[in-house]
Amino acid sequence: MIRFFILSLVLMTSVQASGGGKKPHSFRIVTTNFENLFDAEHDEGKKDFTYLPLVVKQAMPEAMAWCGEQTGFYREECFNLNWDQQTVDLKVQRIAEVLKKIVFPNLPDVIVVQEVENIKVLSQVAQALGPAFQAVLIEGPDERGIDTGMITRLPIKSKALHTFATEDGRPTRGILEVDVLYGHKLISVFANHWPSQSNPDGNRMAAGETLLKLAQAAQRKSDLVIAAGDFNTSEDDELNALKTYILPAFFDAEAEARTQGVDLGALATYSHKGVWASLDHIFVMKGTRLSRNGMNFGSTRIFTDNGAMIENYVFQGREESRPIRYNAKEGKGYSDHLPLSLSLKI
Repeated sequence: MIRFFILSLVLMTSVQASGGGKKPHSFRIVTTNFENLFDAEHDEGKKDFTYLPLVVKQAMPEAMAWCGEQTGFYREECFNLNWDQQTVDLKVQRIAEVLKKIVFPNLPDVIVVQEVENIKVLSQVAQALGPAFQAVLIEGPDERGIDTGMITRLPIKSKALHTFATEDGRPTRGILEVDVLYGHKLISVFANHWPSQSNPDGNRMAAGETLLKLAQAAQRKSDLVIAAGDFNTSEDDELNALKTYILPAFFDAEAEARTQGVDLGALATYSHKGVWASLDHIFVMKGTRLSRNGMNFGSTRIFTDNGAMIENYVFQGREESRPIRYNAKEGKGYSDHLPLSLSLKI
């Protein structure tokens, strides 16, 4: 009897220490811009000429003509960059190294990526992360062949690419929708890479309107709806798609974390001419089954590898800082964007 009492007490103590056996799990998501992750082969119909081995593009009149049309840095890069398989392998190795550090010791459940050429090279990244991961990418209409994609270790329920018409008629990257199962919960994740600042605001307004409609449809079926990626929207955009369509319906993980006083690790995810700005976001839709009772965004982080992914430089006589871009010759650096991560208790 005494032995039974002692055993029961030990078991009760163990259950209480473990939260009654019902500890909430953390769903981990990262959004990251790979900055021109191309393979070393030409995709027919795409203007991917900069990112080819020198011996290949120098033998292609079409490639040389394209390089000649570029200006400044882009012209020099196109004529001189030797983007061979070894260069691709080194960049993939560097990407995997960074991703494995972001939420150490556990890798993310979903990684939303921008600026990747095709499923072949994205699958190479997934394989470098481990056998549990699979890549998701559906080819879109971008003229250079740049797409959005995802890498996940969760079961995939469905996937679809949603294209939309832009104000100026220029083809742009679509919005990738992937439904994943997290235990018994259905999570809809939208990967975004909106038209850049060189495009009219109206192009990003079209992207924002499309995303909101897609998210509202997903809200009716899913336990959680997340939109992540590079939204290329500046605070001073005259027509601001985030303020018009997205922020009224979503929590902005970075903004919510800063309101809580969280040290995110960096001023923002991107720096241009010495000005830091967060073009990259993780948005969690309000009103879904898992977000109705409020969410804690205290785990939001901008990953810098303890500052190793940021460099100082001089701009117009001023000392500034920026993310360290990947250097194909040295195999160092990462991207002109910093990764953004979030863990949510589910």
